[in-house]
Amino acid sequence: MEGLAELGCELLQLDVTDSKSVFAATEQVLQAAGRIDVLVNNAGLGGRGPVCDYNIAEAKRVFDVNVFGTMAMCQAVVPHMIQRRSGTVINIGSALGLITLPFTGVYSGSKRAVRGLTDALRRELYGSGVRAIYCAPGWVRSNISASGAHGGLNQLDPKGAWGPCARHIAGDLFENEGAGAATTAGFARGFCDMALHPRPPAFWTNSLTSGWLPLVLDKFAPILILDPILAWRADVHKAFVQLRGNPMGLM
Repeated sequence: MEGLAELGCELLQLDVTDSKSVFAATEQVLQAAGRIDVLVNNAGLGGRGPVCDYNIAEAKRVFDVNVFGTMAMCQAVVPHMIQRRSGTVINIGSALGLITLPFTGVYSGSKRAVRGLTDALRRELYGSGVRAIYCAPGWVRSNISASGAHGGLNQLDPKGAWGPCARHIAGDLFENEGAGAATTAGFARGFCDMALHPRPPAFWTNSLTSGWLPLVLDKFAPILILDPILAWRADVHKAFVQLRGNPMGLM
């Protein structure tokens, strides 16, 4: 959000996990501007770690922001758009809401939930004049990965089964997976062009390789081929070494 005030934007405090904050901010905008044309639900938390190691309370925190925060904003803003029979709601998901990589289960699960909410909302708004769009960014060099790590959202038991995968889980996500990540400025230009288009698409991604490709792979790639490839890229082959040669998993 840094720099927006210098561009003439008025910034408001908003906590999407607090219903009072959500409705207060919405009312403040309506009082000042008279209407809301575009709602972008961009608040989000990241985090990586094995599903079986992930702290449930931290997983709930991710869902509170990514999923229920999106719902709260829609509940506060969409009724006003319906009254005007005009408006656009853009829910920011992720390419990881299209395909799930190892150690992204909590984050990917939240973004798949946002995708489901958006699909439902779009169909529930059919004929109202209000549009709902699911935006699935590919790799973008934002600070969500670093903030997730610094905020304690990366979860791993170093002595557990997936301890040998720690370097991948705790390492630089962009170095590991997103070497061709777009810049935030480049993404913003494409996003604004889409958001302000008179007929925006119901689904939008900024990248062919890290946006459309995951969607195609998830729909059409055989699991027997996709699973071992994704597991190998995430260093899962380094786990369970002690069980190799023992198909029953007995020690």
